[in-house]
Amino acid sequence: MSSESVSGPPSTKTSDEAMPGPSGIKRRKVEVKNPQALTDEELARFFELSDTSEDDGSSEEEHDWYNISSDEGDLQSNVQDPFAELADPTKPADPDDSAQVLDVTWSDAPLKHRKNLFFTGHTALKIQPNGNTPADFFNLLVTDELYNDILQQTNAYAEEVFLSSSGYEKARITQWKPLTKEEFRVFLGLFFHMGTIHINRLQDYWRTHHLFNLVCFSQRMSRNRFLLILRCLHLAKNPLPDKTAPLDKLHKIRPIVDYFNKRMFEVYSPSRELSIDESLLAWRGRLGFRQYLPGKAHKYGIKTYVLAEPNGLTLKLLVYSGAKDITGGVGHASKVVLQLMREHFDKGHSLFMDNFYNSHSLVQKLLERATYCTGTLRANRKNNCRDVVNTKLKPGDVIAKCDELNGIIMGKWRDKREVTFISTEYSATLQETQNRRGQKKMKPEAIIYYNKFMSGVEHKDQMLAYNACDRKTIRWYKKLGLHTLQILLLNAWYLYNKYSGLRANFYDFRLNIIENLVGGTKQEKPKKAVPEGVHLPASLPKAEATKGRVQRKDCKVCYQNKIRKQTNFYCPKCKDKPGLCLEPCFRIFHGYDK
Repeated sequence: MSSESVSGPPSTKTSDEAMPGPSGIKRRKVEVKNPQALTDEELARFFELSDTSEDDGSSEEEHDWYNISSDEGDLQSNVQDPFAELADPTKPADPDDSAQVLDVTWSDAPLKHRKNLFFTGHTALKIQPNGNTPADFFNLLVTDELYNDILQQTNAYAEEVFLSSSGYEKARITQWKPLTKEEFRVFLGLFFHMGTIHINRLQDYWRTHHLFNLVCFSQRMSRNRFLLILRCLHLAKNPLPDKTAPLDKLHKIRPIVDYFNKRMFEVYSPSRELSIDESLLAWRGRLGFRQYLPGKAHKYGIKTYVLAEPNGLTLKLLVYSGAKDITGGVGHASKVVLQLMREHFDKGHSLFMDNFYNSHSLVQKLLERATYCTGTLRANRKNNCRDVVNTKLKPGDVIAKCDELNGIIMGKWRDKREVTFISTEYSATLQETQNRRGQKKMKPEAIIYYNKFMSGVEHKDQMLAYNACDRKTIRWYKKLGLHTLQILLLNAWYLYNKYSGLRANFYDFRLNIIENLVGGTKQEKPKKAVPEGVHLPASLPKAEATKGRVQRKDCKVCYQNKIRKQTNFYCPKCKDKPGLCLEPCFRIFHGYDK
């Protein structure tokens, strides 16, 4: 019995002797040069000979060169490609492995048959806010529909927690009362304000010590009530346990993500230029779809794919939950792009993406749906022009080829390093551009527009990082849900600056929203005036001599009855301010029982 497989990495040594394998079958050797220096004929000959080699029991180390390993943290195959070293080492090997190998004809002619797509969309608010204040724009995105869903699920989950804590009379959940919309708005405002005032521990926001003493928290909501709401905060109904049915890993967060995507589509019609990139919410706890992205600041977390405008306005979110996700598996990158752009096809949009997503087949699909695409490209993608990939450039040089049949340009430009790009809208013609320091440089037209419109998701992450109120100690779905509410707050700021006729920085806008949610300072009830001649007990003050402990005095009535008893209370109006027990000594001493 024999199997056809690639037996191992190509050897650079030649030998006339055929070395036997582990099971005694002789293996054929192929003389191969440096894979990056192979011509198309040599590469085809190598794979033809490799596919016909026989192997009936090669060792595990020999098979590792060809084996495909995949799990929830690594969607892509580990098949070694002759041009893999040119790709970004921090990215998976080929996220678009579903593309078919086509006979693409690349020419040196300029792109003459580029499709002229006209933008038919209309950038505007589909629904107008009730006013022109920051709160009106926030309420435009965060509606009663979202409040009611959160209140319903939170109150239902609090009941489950209460029933599961039977036998614990002093448990905090025994003090639960139904959550209302007004109270949840106060909770949300205080949570946002924790991003303005950063303190490590949640309990310290309610400390009365002079180093803390934040009355804006203690006057609006008690500490125990805030922690109890955070404990019972729930966004979706817990499904019934059923081992036979597949469980959606995102069922705890699905309603708020769906609400975000639906509401943004209902409220706003985006501009022509769009960008897609991934974002990472920091999370180091146990989670089946936790990702490791070494290129990100946090490295470990929950990965979301984001469709955004160049200014940072988020249009759609897609949370990645592993290889069994609707966008997981083979062709993952293409599925993500098509899913995010589903509502925006056939309108003449111009989409910008990095090399994780772009490929010849995906760009062609987008063009068929009247959508331009521009971005960087990995050198090991299928249907790439090998003349462009193999050409060595000097700094400042550019090379480009054109697929006139499909209207696609692929090029490579070298600045400090080589950058491969692809576009259906812009050419590879060198143009003069100026950076922020006033320095002028020649760059390809596609690279200039890519740098101009690609940074929308990064700008969104930057603005949220300034006043981040994410907490490490809360559960992952609560953290992601509250993070989604922060994105809605940021989107409200973008829309306010664009359509209100006024402008405000994000910091002042946040404070305005927080004040609207919290409702201002709580007014204390005026104390009733004490009639003259009426004596009332008072607590003894703390003293520095006792290291902050409350003073105690001997009760005068108990002392007269030859009972030694100390108390924390006294009468401030009586002579010598005697110490008196509240009951019944205070009434006996003043004769109130007579």
